Amino acid sequence: MKSPWGILLVLFLALGQWNAAADEDSAETVPSSEMYNEAVKAASVSQYGKAMAFFEESDHRGFKDAARCVGVLYEQGQGVAQDYQKAMEWYRAGCAKGDADAYVCAGLLYELGEGVPQDFKVAMEQYKKAASMGSVTANNSIGLMLYKGEASAPDYPQAYLWFKKAADQGDPAGENFLGLLYEYGHGVSCDNQQALAWYKKSAKQGNLAAAKNLEKLQQKMAAQP
Repeated sequence: MKSPWGILLVLFLALGQWNAAADEDSAETVPSSEMYNEAVKAASVSQYGKAMAFFEESDHRGFKDAARCVGVLYEQGQGVAQDYQKAMEWYRAGCAKGDADAYVCAGLLYELGEGVPQDFKVAMEQYKKAASMGSVTANNSIGLMLYKGEASAPDYPQAYLWFKKAADQGDPAGENFLGLLYEYGHGVSCDNQQALAWYKKSAKQGNLAAAKNLEKLQQKMAAQP
């Protein structure tokens, strides 16, 4: 069973925002970036078979984010039979092409033990590689592993630092995690006002979990004498 931070197709498609200026191949009738964009559109309306074909063709034409997206479809069993080993093969292909979030996807499979033996140390290595390449998602993944104590004993102060890195870049997930730490005093002093502030920032960006946490905390504070 996946954790709440499991891979969601829409999330990782959004992380793979295409850059036509950097990836377009003018030698092709349809540039790789446009092919990728068509794949994203198809996936957004659940046309996964079409999305798979477009992602594979975009990968063939050299668009670095496409391999990860093929992997996500295999991991989720969308448009194809679910196959974690094939998903990992595509994630590794994405890693080889310099896609930071392919390392995040590979790390999650190691963390959950899907398609590969569960290995928290390797998962952390994959996440840290992604973080070094600028992945905000990886900052949250590292923070969660430290919070849960998967690779070692729980380390709330270090988890806070990684969530803060994500939050400082305006990431709504990181902001929500900081709110939780402040609300429950994990790694920082308990501070409901700080928790409210971070929940509000995250909720304004559409984070439903943060909106729920904000509502619950406001109700709890209103009930206090």
